Amino acid sequence: MNTRAMQHLIRRLLPVAGIVAWNLLSSIVLAAPLPQKITNPRLQRHDCLDNPENTATDLMPYIQEFLFTDQQAGLTLYSCINWQTGFLKSEGIGKKGSMRAAELVARNNALKTLLVTNLNATSQFDAYFSRQKQVSLKIQNVLIKNAVIEELPPDSTRPDEAKVMATLPFYGISGLTSFLVGDQELYLEPLPVPAQSERQPAAPSEEFTGIIFDVRRLPQMQPALLPNIVSEDGDILYDASHVEKSVFETQGMIHYVQANDPKLSSLLGERPLIVTPLIIASTSNDMAVFSLLAQAQQRRRHGNNLTVSAANSAGQIPVNVVVSMEDAKKIKQLNETQQLDKEGRYTILIGGEIGGVKGEVPTNFSVCHVDANSGK
Repeated sequence: MNTRAMQHLIRRLLPVAGIVAWNLLSSIVLAAPLPQKITNPRLQRHDCLDNPENTATDLMPYIQEFLFTDQQAGLTLYSCINWQTGFLKSEGIGKKGSMRAAELVARNNALKTLLVTNLNATSQFDAYFSRQKQVSLKIQNVLIKNAVIEELPPDSTRPDEAKVMATLPFYGISGLTSFLVGDQELYLEPLPVPAQSERQPAAPSEEFTGIIFDVRRLPQMQPALLPNIVSEDGDILYDASHVEKSVFETQGMIHYVQANDPKLSSLLGERPLIVTPLIIASTSNDMAVFSLLAQAQQRRRHGNNLTVSAANSAGQIPVNVVVSMEDAKKIKQLNETQQLDKEGRYTILIGGEIGGVKGEVPTNFSVCHVDANSGK
């Protein structure tokens, strides 16, 4: 083989070699220890805040934080997820000032953080990737490999080490959701809207600009990329299949916020409907769910609200929001008349167990609270 042919072969093999090397590195990463979630109610760092320089006045989105601990190297690295805007950040360090090594560590930590992120009520991304290997390879070879890298100031105790932060977007044309829309296990195209003459006339409903599910009294709520909103009789009121593809790719199907978040108005307009769910559940047909729903109905007869949530069943994750029949009727009417589901104008208002601050629903909103007893 002559020199020119050898050079051509090397140029063709380099991308393949890069993918093979990355996949080998990823397989090592998957076997490495996964990050641990921080459960302290206060944020440890401000890396995932949208405006970290103005923390005195800006209230926080819902943020999860994680730590990677390498006891042999004496290192602790940080990772976090912003569940409102939709992005993940992971830290990396390179010895002897190596930026390349720091970038690889940051990307690897981003992948490991994604693995422990809730996808839906039945799996985290690690379980999903084990079933959908092609999607896993695409995400690793495109999303993780092309993560945005930001150089950070070195640690004062380790001035000879390079330090970076990798950022993965959840939404947008190159975000995480763009890899999921082609998977019918997760996302189905919304059904065609029937012509006006074919529709059943919807009951008149008040005009609202979005829906907030206030789950602050349900402490077992966990954030997920694809949760469901379910009625107490098991009817799915909202899932990924309700959301238009362009909306799903651009902003996802749900936002998670802390109370008093000033961005709620931009997400939901000036007049959101506020619903207080009955419980949080892993699946709509979980027997534990219906046991708790029976308790909820009994308590409502006596004028008390149910303040407990369904425990995990069969290893499933409590991410689905269960609402009363009265609330379900109101939500269906809004989806029929205003198509809030297709526009993804759904938000979950979470308490402050994992980070951020605890507060109240913004007082500047003109809101309607749905009462569990009357449906008004």
